[in-house]
Amino acid sequence: MAVNPQQSVQALAHQLKDVDARVVFTTAHLLPVLQQVCDAAGLDIPTSNIVLIQGCSDGFTTLETAIDGAAAIESHRVTSPEELNRVALIVYSSGTTGKAKGIMLTHRNIVSMYVMVGRILCAQPRTWRQRLCCQCSTTELMFCQPCRCTSCMAIVCCATNR
Repeated sequence: MAVNPQQSVQALAHQLKDVDARVVFTTAHLLPVLQQVCDAAGLDIPTSNIVLIQGCSDGFTTLETAIDGAAAIESHRVTSPEELNRVALIVYSSGTTGKAKGIMLTHRNIVSMYVMVGRILCAQPRTWRQRLCCQCSTTELMFCQPCRCTSCMAIVCCATNR
């Protein structure tokens, strides 16, 4: 799941507790916020399960180390109907009518989105512009990649047609 670190500690705690988070990817400068969130949620996530995507801190795994470790794991192609319909990602609603609610996306949902956006971008490449990060004004097109800004954890999954 992707979260917005600009949300309140209570909102983030609700989301992490709701999914029973066991591994967290964050940045070194957001570690104090993560500690507050874990305390509020009653979660005890070991430092070995906290992966820093930017920065470093003693006792924490860096993204590079995690990627190196993942390379040793045999890949698996998702093909059976049960696997295709298994939840792969949870995103949260804005919570405008109460607490944010988890929206479950399956492997099939995600692949369908990639195929759809890929076809649109290939068919009309000149009509698409990327969305700018609100914090760092990143200007490169990001297709389902985390923004590189250290204060923004948003994941941009498609460009806007303007």
